[in-house]
Amino acid sequence: MTDLEFFFKYEKDISGMTTFSNLNLLRRDIYTCFNINPNDLQSTIGSSALWPGTMAIFAGIDLLAKFYSGNDNYNKSRQAFKDYTYEFIDQAYIEELYQLRNALLHSFGLYSVNSKKKVYKFVLTEDPSFFIKNNLTNDRCIVSIKTLHHKFEESIINFHNRYKDLDSYDKFDELFKKYGISEIGNSLY
Repeated sequence: MTDLEFFFKYEKDISGMTTFSNLNLLRRDIYTCFNINPNDLQSTIGSSALWPGTMAIFAGIDLLAKFYSGNDNYNKSRQAFKDYTYEFIDQAYIEELYQLRNALLHSFGLYSVNSKKKVYKFVLTEDPSFFIKNNLTNDRCIVSIKTLHHKFEESIINFHNRYKDLDSYDKFDELFKKYGISEIGNSLY
């Protein structure tokens, strides 16, 4: 299996493994946080941690955005996140997703203000019947985390299918060595 295939492959059975794709570990943790057994993707585990699961989705977008942009420069991470979101997640809600990412990852909260002083007050829901609803009268932005998770998983497939044709693919080996793989002792997983 190539490094590229290893990076994108979802492993249900990781028993005995000590070398992991960071993307695989991240996806397994997201499923776990969303009360889905990561070993079969069908049964439930009996508890959830929805905010950390949502935070992990945003960390996953950040991770994939590095590979999509071919760049891990901190000063370009905002644009990389937005470019990946536009191309693979949703073109209509780029700023909302970026602001929710910031609110959760930087403050473990649901409030954010962008550079133009626009206020975002987020409400998270598990309702999968929509993605994002904006209420302009009170700055509320309602986000379905189930739909976000679904879109994230779809984005992984779509990005993987297109990656070899992108200019940024030339940087895969360099980025994979830094961000694509981890070694973990058996006792943790």
